[in-house]
Amino acid sequence: MAHPQPGYQPTSPGTLSGVQPGARTAVAQQIQLRSLLADDDAPAERWARLLWQPEPPVCRLHLQAQDPASPEGSWEAEPLLVLEEPLAGDFLARLTQALAQEGWQLCSCGSCAHWRPLGQATNPDGLPLGRCAWQLQGTSQLTRPPGWNQQSGLALPCGHWEEAQELPPPAPEEEPALPRVTPPQPPVKEGWLARLGRRLKGGKPSLRPQEPWWQAIQERSGVGAGTEPCFACQGRLANLGAFLQTTPQGDRRTSSVWRCRRCHTFYLNDWVDRWARLDSLETEERILRLAPEEALIALALFLGADEAGPVPGLEPAAWLEDLLLKERPLLRHRIVKGR
Repeated sequence: MAHPQPGYQPTSPGTLSGVQPGARTAVAQQIQLRSLLADDDAPAERWARLLWQPEPPVCRLHLQAQDPASPEGSWEAEPLLVLEEPLAGDFLARLTQALAQEGWQLCSCGSCAHWRPLGQATNPDGLPLGRCAWQLQGTSQLTRPPGWNQQSGLALPCGHWEEAQELPPPAPEEEPALPRVTPPQPPVKEGWLARLGRRLKGGKPSLRPQEPWWQAIQERSGVGAGTEPCFACQGRLANLGAFLQTTPQGDRRTSSVWRCRRCHTFYLNDWVDRWARLDSLETEERILRLAPEEALIALALFLGADEAGPVPGLEPAAWLEDLLLKERPLLRHRIVKGR
């Protein structure tokens, strides 16, 4: 199925479009919609914004403005939907039904055939959490961290989104919560007496049992780490790992995996620096949505972690290029030229 094509910038840094007095709330999300009406004059895909009012609890959905005279990143003033007490009951079901009555289909993790709800579990915004059950064929033996595939029900669709035709089965209740990733622990150092005894016996050093490969995944500091906003919510993105390579033209290329700290959505950021080759500064950036399985495989390839399990026929540069060359909508594609 064709996926909604992102076509907006929530806030234009040049004109500050998208910022209107009284239009912001403490909690907000951007979602993608697909038209259910066979109308050649109406757009097939549309962005929408959810604004949450705490007292009394109300959720309002505003469509992205389509008037050519409207500045980029603006929204329709009148809401398409108003849900009172939105989190009372099954929020995703209520939102899906209300949108269908207006001729729209919700395209998010919560409306995907691969979605597995996690009971009453929610993210900090109170939105339902679930697991992504999609897996790459041939990677069933890949060692996966517990809770790695958790996503918010309003996380943006990835390239494997399929419309759910029936109520999704629940995720296993024993599935643990998403862990905070930490660096691997160093091996236990031996004392001189233990080393002497080992040498006399001809034995090997006594080390702490090997940590799982994914313990090496950690939030990395750096330029912009934790400051880039999520495309789906108002959370901040954390850089989990990067892969450096040189393009055939001799440019520096950095591909990195990012995860939202609030809704757990994964992204791939592909950044090319051309300043070393060109007379003027020039960078190209592409960002696309990753399924949790894809993010995990990318990080395993970045780390060169053979103990992660079999990842048949995959090599980091080819894997990344394959992802980028597939017909997937890019959340952002921009070329910035300096002096």
